[in-house]
Amino acid sequence: MKQWSERLSRSAIWWLPALCALMFFASVYLLVQQHSIGSDLRVSNPALRSANSTAADYKQDFKALGEMAITLAGWLEQGSSTQNFAPKAQLMASFVAQISADPTQLSSTFWQQFSSRLSELEQHVRVGEITTPESQAMVATIRQEYAALRQVWESDHGAIASGSDRIGSRAETAAFAADGVGWVDQLHRSQNRFTRWLWMLAILSALSTLLSWLLALRYDLRADATKNRFLLGQTSGQNADNPTNSDQLAILQLLDEMTPLASGDLTVTATVSEAMTGALADAFNYSVLELRRLVSELSSSADEINAAIENTRQASRKMASAGSVQSREVMRSSNYLNAMSGAMAQLSAHAAEAATITEDSVEQAQAADHAAAMSSDALTTIKIQADATSDAMQRLVSSTQTIQARVRDISSVAERTDLLALNTTIQAAANTDVGTTGPYVRLSDEVSTLADVLGQAARDIVHLVDTIQLDANNTLDCMRHTQQALQIGTARVADVSHALVSIDQTSKDLHEHVTTMAGKALKQAGVVKQLSANMGVINELTRDTAEGLNSSATEIDALHDLSIRLRRSVAGFRLPETSADHLAEANRVVDTRSSKAHS
Repeated sequence: MKQWSERLSRSAIWWLPALCALMFFASVYLLVQQHSIGSDLRVSNPALRSANSTAADYKQDFKALGEMAITLAGWLEQGSSTQNFAPKAQLMASFVAQISADPTQLSSTFWQQFSSRLSELEQHVRVGEITTPESQAMVATIRQEYAALRQVWESDHGAIASGSDRIGSRAETAAFAADGVGWVDQLHRSQNRFTRWLWMLAILSALSTLLSWLLALRYDLRADATKNRFLLGQTSGQNADNPTNSDQLAILQLLDEMTPLASGDLTVTATVSEAMTGALADAFNYSVLELRRLVSELSSSADEINAAIENTRQASRKMASAGSVQSREVMRSSNYLNAMSGAMAQLSAHAAEAATITEDSVEQAQAADHAAAMSSDALTTIKIQADATSDAMQRLVSSTQTIQARVRDISSVAERTDLLALNTTIQAAANTDVGTTGPYVRLSDEVSTLADVLGQAARDIVHLVDTIQLDANNTLDCMRHTQQALQIGTARVADVSHALVSIDQTSKDLHEHVTTMAGKALKQAGVVKQLSANMGVINELTRDTAEGLNSSATEIDALHDLSIRLRRSVAGFRLPETSADHLAEANRVVDTRSSKAHS
């Protein structure tokens, strides 16, 4: 009965290594199954991500359409004549924002409302109420984007609406794909965590198997040693010189030397002798050397892993900090680019207004040039008339000289008539004595009267001619001054005409430059807007990278805990002081045995 109890206790001791080994193989089996599940997840995840990315692109197109409408509304608000049209663009942006927030609301009603507002803006463009080139280009771009999106929606809606048991729109497909990607990612993370725990379980079960095997071996060896000592104590006095007894003593010595190994002492070394236990002792020493090398490598690997994990942790923290700084700087740059985009749009609007002003200046300069030409023609006509008037005055002066000559003749006639009257008076006086004075007296009176009239007429004509000659001379002087002023005015009008021609050419050049500048400013506004969008994408990537780094930091912490547990699992073994020498010796022995095995 005691023998059966001893056998039962020994078999129970060996059940623990068997159970640990079974746990190890179960862990390996589960790891294989986890690898298969991970392969299936890696196969299915790209398909869901592809569907999600397609739906995300579809949603991104609506977001871009809303941004276009918001930009157009901002440009319309900046113009003094287009502020009343800005609410229409803002209403379009609100429609798109609702669809972007909940894509399931997309229907034909949205397309009709959006198209009606867009048609009103296009009508304003056609009648010339919206004149800025960037606003006109934006309206055309929104129409193209609207047409493309509606065509895609109609094709998808027509293809999907035929089956009542299918998803009703690409928006629902997007939501389903996004949920599927989230589920797969969550399942993948859970599978990774479960895989790590399985690896830890496999390593711990392997170590437990080794330790339990050593404990069972220790118990079995101690039991055998106790039994052998008891048996040898009984027969030591009778069979001291028997060779069998010496072999038993060698076995007991070997058992005593192997016993500390069960407690994790790897400094033990079995004595190799010529007895029958020599080969067993050599094999034991080889196994101990292998265990020393394994434990040393595990310990050094754990230390190296711990150091690498610490370095990786510090690097991850630095990268996370740098990613945070980069995200902040990218956000700041994105804000600067948005402000620059608004400034470029405002500059383009001002340039368009300046182009309109320069165009008006060109028209006014042309009108002024035409007026200057007409003034020059009028001054030329006045100069011709002044020349004709001057010639007439010259002829008038000449005529007054002729009149003066005739007046002198009249004066001479008046003097002669006066002499004739005197002679008649003398004759009348002479005939008084004769008694015939009547006819002579009348003749004398008439001649005297005629002489007085001619004298007075001559004096009046002389006075009148002097007045006319004085006025004619003054008029000639005025005409000479007028001609000089006309010459100066004609020269000045010619200078003004040349200046207006130069102003006209300069205004045309300025209008061309301003128009070119407005176009370039519009293009630069588009480039800056694209840069802002790219900065937003970079910011999202930076945030994703930061989240990945944080997740990696968590996994690194878990790996650090695993390395600590691995280090603790081998901490129970005690190695020799000069473990490097023993490790070199173990490598040499292993190489020797390997070469012998091959030979």
